[in-house]
Amino acid sequence: MKLLNRILFLSLLLFSTFFHTNLNEIITAKFRVRQNFVNKNDTYRRLWSVEKRAKPFCVMECSRDIECASVLYNNVTKICQGHSVTLGNPAVAFDEPNTQYFVQTFGERYIGDSCVTTADCWTINTECRQGLCQCIPGYSFSPKTHECKVCVQYDDRNFMEVIGQYIIRENAEEFFSVTLEECRHLCLNRTTYLCVTFEFAYPEICAIQNMTKLDMPDKWYDSGGLQSTSHFQRDCA
Repeated sequence: MKLLNRILFLSLLLFSTFFHTNLNEIITAKFRVRQNFVNKNDTYRRLWSVEKRAKPFCVMECSRDIECASVLYNNVTKICQGHSVTLGNPAVAFDEPNTQYFVQTFGERYIGDSCVTTADCWTINTECRQGLCQCIPGYSFSPKTHECKVCVQYDDRNFMEVIGQYIIRENAEEFFSVTLEECRHLCLNRTTYLCVTFEFAYPEICAIQNMTKLDMPDKWYDSGGLQSTSHFQRDCA
């Protein structure tokens, strides 16, 4: 009986060692630890938030989700938070002790990552704008295919913002005295046409459109980021 118990114990020990070795290999092979978000948190483009008992399990959760580009893990609270982009701007994050940040290999120079020039952005149809890699206006972000492209179908939740650039006088509808969130909902809930972009002039003017910059390139205006108007383009489904 003692021999059997010893064999069982050794078998479990070997399995545990093999299992955790494989998990650590996943971290090494598919993810990079990023120092820019140590002890930081940001909810931008958050996909989900779940509890995982160790960071290898958190990383594995992200690797199973086709849209997950990066993940934040808190070693004390055990909260694992997946994101569809790479978080490249710690200046807008909030402090959260004991947090580590992991980025998938395809998340390097990806949407949301920090940049100096467009050459720093490796995803198709992207540019460096406001110090971050973002989709070129007219192309929508596709978290499932990890690119910026012309959509066949559109997402029913998310938009990408283009600050200080917009389509001039091609609005399908205009609304006044509304918030940014209300403007987003107005776009998503159009029934007589497909709203693919909207513009919001702060603090309360909403313009809804059924086109992108690619449809009206001659009507595109770039204020150089000085205007208080932002253009929002819908993600691909």
